[in-house]
Amino acid sequence: MAAYADAKQSLVRDGFVILRQIIPKDKIDRALRAINSKIGKFQDPNVTLGEGIDVVTDLWNKTRLPDVVTAFTGPLKQSGHPIHHAQVAPVAPGHWCGEKPTGDQKHKHSNFVPHKHWERWWHIDGLYDHINGLPPGNIHAFTALVGVLLSDVNEPLSGELVVYPGSHNTMARIYGRNPRNLARLRNEGSNGLTIAKDEQLAEEARQGPGRGPWGIQHFVGKAGDVVIVNYLTAHSVAPNRSPNIRHAVYFRVHTSLCGEGEFWTRYRPVALALPWHDWSGLPRDSCAARRAGLGQGSCTCLESLRDSLRDRGRGGGGPSHDRKQQRNALGIARAQDHAHAHAHAEAASAPSPSHASSSSSGEKGSQQIAASGAGSARALTAGGRGRGK
Repeated sequence: MAAYADAKQSLVRDGFVILRQIIPKDKIDRALRAINSKIGKFQDPNVTLGEGIDVVTDLWNKTRLPDVVTAFTGPLKQSGHPIHHAQVAPVAPGHWCGEKPTGDQKHKHSNFVPHKHWERWWHIDGLYDHINGLPPGNIHAFTALVGVLLSDVNEPLSGELVVYPGSHNTMARIYGRNPRNLARLRNEGSNGLTIAKDEQLAEEARQGPGRGPWGIQHFVGKAGDVVIVNYLTAHSVAPNRSPNIRHAVYFRVHTSLCGEGEFWTRYRPVALALPWHDWSGLPRDSCAARRAGLGQGSCTCLESLRDSLRDRGRGGGGPSHDRKQQRNALGIARAQDHAHAHAHAEAASAPSPSHASSSSSGEKGSQQIAASGAGSARALTAGGRGRGK
């Protein structure tokens, strides 16, 4: 785990981490060839982009990617099972750019100039809206979004995923630790994000766009690079003013601490209040009781956090206190279960990335893969539906 020490610190601080050249070129080429072969047929309503493409899910099933991811997350629900679903996410040139006035409303052409306020069009997955078909009243959360670049992205504004460093803490403060705001997020879905976006606008007015806690990092890099993103980290897709389609594939995973049954549909407030609660690969930040193998009823992290906030009189705290409050809550849980805290140590070894850095990628208009396989495999990968990465 020492090989990932710096990357883990970056992940906890920023809410995401990029690992370079994880997927071998032959696997990338096979997946990209299969995807491109269907793009020309996609106008046929009977054709689903990516449907039945085993070489896409092979990016997970037949590479070291699961070992790399679990070095950070700890054991996954997907561990020991082949994944049968992924999200294929091509972003065409002109995406989220303006349009040329042609006088013909049916045939508009992009001017390849990014929309002025595209940086504000971020989201988190698994929320109700009018596009994804998820019902209101629930949050279909998962542990991590894992993205794989299938094409080189050499510069920003090429349709890449963008992430907002530190936004996982902001989202936990605004929603996970504020029952009223959380209820609004559950019931209003994506519209409930206006609370956080209003704060973003206020920060921009004080510090300027892209500064302060709402800065942006772009997932640029080479085919085979991987990004791991905490569920609560705000993300979006950049406009594509390049001449190329940006190709990527995304997997959504759950750790083994997410509970049993239909865990992918379960609303879990503790993971929204404490972003690293379920990440047993991060012993300093995850739940000690659950990591030690005790049942969900043994976890007192949320209660401890609430007691900590109440004792300090901060009523939800501010950005500068988020990590301190989380550590305090988790410290109480560790003290209560000190006899078990050493039961699960980190894995003895892990594959070493050629490079780790803080950047990432996202977008709309992607397609869901339903590769061969069904049954419990769907449950293991259907977690929170995204809005395209």
